[in-house]
Amino acid sequence: TDLSLNSGSSQFITINSPMDIGKSTGLSILFWVRYGTTNSNGTRIFDFGNDPSSNNIEVYIDSIGIPYLSIYSGSTQYTYSFGYALNTNTYKHLGITMAANGTFNYYIDGVLYKTTTGNQYPPDIVRTKNYIGKSNNNALFFNGGVGELRIYNNAVSSATVLNNMNTNV
Repeated sequence: TDLSLNSGSSQFITINSPMDIGKSTGLSILFWVRYGTTNSNGTRIFDFGNDPSSNNIEVYIDSIGIPYLSIYSGSTQYTYSFGYALNTNTYKHLGITMAANGTFNYYIDGVLYKTTTGNQYPPDIVRTKNYIGKSNNNALFFNGGVGELRIYNNAVSSATVLNNMNTNV
């Protein structure tokens, strides 16, 4: 099962607990996603932050289905592309592991797709406005499915990403 969203303004999840993520030990975010056909450019799969453009960690989809990771340091945005277009209405397991030194690994279906270095690591702050399926600016609602979102306060191994993809909860 998954969280099935239809781009509606009431179709999102609010995570009511503050999230203390982005520690110097690293950060990993693993999840299943199904991209719908009516998403507009920038629709958020998730947005963890404190307000719009306030130390946010976001993953969004562009108009042709490419996932992007966006990290805000304060209000300054740093954007990183997966560089892989998702097919509509097909589930993919995505993983992002972020080492505190700025080395990010991007996984698709449990396999390392690309590595980038010199990236902006998320600031170590508590995030209190956390959403799945919408942005912090109350727009950009997601159309599709999100499943088994997992967040780790470390940069997990490739084996952990693959195991996560192969293990349904």
